Amino acid sequence: MKRAAAMLFATSIAVLGIFEQAAPAAARASSRTASTAPAYDVSYPQCGSSLPGGGSTGIVGVTDGLPWSTNPCLASEYRWAAARPQPAQVYMNAANPETASSYWSTRAGTGPATCASLTSPSDLGCAYNYGWNSAADALGRARAAVGTVTAATHAWWLDVETGNSWNGSTAANSQDLQGSVDYLRGAGVPGVGFYSTSYQWGVITGGWQAPGGTSGAPSDWVAGARGATQATSWCSPSYAFSGGAVRLVQYPSGAFDGDHIC
Repeated sequence: MKRAAAMLFATSIAVLGIFEQAAPAAARASSRTASTAPAYDVSYPQCGSSLPGGGSTGIVGVTDGLPWSTNPCLASEYRWAAARPQPAQVYMNAANPETASSYWSTRAGTGPATCASLTSPSDLGCAYNYGWNSAADALGRARAAVGTVTAATHAWWLDVETGNSWNGSTAANSQDLQGSVDYLRGAGVPGVGFYSTSYQWGVITGGWQAPGGTSGAPSDWVAGARGATQATSWCSPSYAFSGGAVRLVQYPSGAFDGDHIC
């Protein structure tokens, strides 16, 4: 999601309206009025740079481009996001590297699912545990940077890109993502969604449609629009990729990534 890759391709759910299925009608109406200004997403590539002065919402990367890492500017970028008119949001990088990761043997072998074979790229239980534990690690890093309670009060996004490591089968990659979603929901975050494109989602998950459960289907943050006008048109269900509704569309905005709020 770093700025150089943007062309290939950031709370309260009732206030911002991004996870609208859980928000009352009055809150949804007011949120749309308040969200005419774009959101902006920032992370480690923006460390040491001036951040956008406007925008309705700030979305901040927790990880440093990969799971099991911390954006070194997380705390300062979160303070910038918290100063926007609407509640901040955060995202973490997702991956399923299998044995290519030094964390695999310990993080995939332990968790709520049964991991039968750590050497099999199609073992769904191992992949689920890896995703579960990577989300737990990211939430822990966010808590250390912005506060134990604060970190779980914002919407969380999973950054799903082909630039990260996906060595499992598409079914295993999907279970890796489900593990992250389940952990975050269990931790009480108000909404979870996916950042990707239809193409990347297809390569990584085979077009998996994420189940909704009691919290509703995870929302989609679509990357790849060329500008604000095109981003607005991409709020259509035809651009959704995971089974949920499109809530954000990313586009280049000057030196930053702008995000149209659908």
